[in-house]
Amino acid sequence: MTTSSIPERERLRQRQEMRKPHTKSRLGCRTCKRRKIKCDETTPVCNNCTRFGVPCGYDLSRPLPLRTSPSVTRESPRRGRPRSNWTLWAEQISASSAARAVNPLLSDSCFCDIPRLNVDDLRLFHNYVKSTARAVADSSHDQLWSEGVPQLGFEYPCVLHLMLSLSAWQLSREKPGQAARYETLAERHSTTALKAATSLMRELTRENCPAVYISAALICFNSFAQGPSEGNLLLVADDGQVPWLALIRGVRLVVSTMGLSAVFSGALADYYPRASSPGPQQGQQDKRESQTPSPLVATEDWRSSLQKVRDLVAVLPNQQCREVYAREVETLTGCLEATFGAGQDARAGTAGEMQVVMAWVYSVQDEFVERLGQRHPAALVILGHFCVLLRTLEKYWFMQGWAEHLMTEILRATKVGCQEWLAWPIRYLWGVAP
Repeated sequence: MTTSSIPERERLRQRQEMRKPHTKSRLGCRTCKRRKIKCDETTPVCNNCTRFGVPCGYDLSRPLPLRTSPSVTRESPRRGRPRSNWTLWAEQISASSAARAVNPLLSDSCFCDIPRLNVDDLRLFHNYVKSTARAVADSSHDQLWSEGVPQLGFEYPCVLHLMLSLSAWQLSREKPGQAARYETLAERHSTTALKAATSLMRELTRENCPAVYISAALICFNSFAQGPSEGNLLLVADDGQVPWLALIRGVRLVVSTMGLSAVFSGALADYYPRASSPGPQQGQQDKRESQTPSPLVATEDWRSSLQKVRDLVAVLPNQQCREVYAREVETLTGCLEATFGAGQDARAGTAGEMQVVMAWVYSVQDEFVERLGQRHPAALVILGHFCVLLRTLEKYWFMQGWAEHLMTEILRATKVGCQEWLAWPIRYLWGVAP
């Protein structure tokens, strides 16, 4: 052995020690594997795909890597051969994804074209199917929310995000210790959904009509689930109209122009509202003409109270105001009669139906909303009677607390003299006279 070979060996040994160890990526995403580059295995989207804006998908038949995206990603020095054609590769991947969206048979997995879900999202989805959907459903839509809406969510991501948002709001109430975490998830999904839903509503067609209808309903439910805030009068707030009211009007436009047959089509075709069997209340409604007392001889407590409101409206000096308020009182009369029954007083604990109670909000006039925003006494009195109907919806967890909040805001905004016309709603809500 020559002395000159010793320094050479030493240099080789030092060079090997300086080299970074190489670990093979066995759980990398399909995109990186196709590109034959090392994947950092970050979920739900690896950093390579994030940096170049291409779809990232993991093989669902193998366990997902546990590495999650750090809040701050440190750029590591590039090693290996240069990748100068990533832009072209991104275009090819995007075109391939578009083709798979058109033809599902080309897709590697049924999850490639839906929003990327992490463990939190899967937990929210499980809770929605198990609990949230049942809490939203009523007798005429028992399977719509548990089966039809999730199917629609797989086609329209905005519907899926709104489902997850409502589920998160529910869990924030059921698990107070984790409320902040679930509220953050709810707001994240809601924000993501609103952008897509707004875009969808601008391009309304018969094909996306079911998604627009369900999106508007879920946005309303999510707004109620966030809970009331000071100055919020349901239809208006201190800073103007509430956003979901415009969506309600959008739904009204959808139904009036395309009909329920367009709404309940596609993924919702099997869930067209069924005609319920006649019950006591429905039987009374069918005999309305023969049994309902004349407005001048009102026997029910709710009808007597509304008659006082009619008398108040009749003496208003402005004819347009009289017409606007008279129409709202008539609509409210129909909702109260459908809820409590003709000839029946308003019973505490009555469970109202969402579609019956919200029919008043659904048909409310712009002129009434404008006067309510200006805190006109007659508008506040009419809204005070609607509080009774809201109380009957408290079987829905996201409606709880709204009736009392609304009445408190109304009493704060009205003069003491106006409370005479609110005596019955106050007594129904709190059991005491004003």
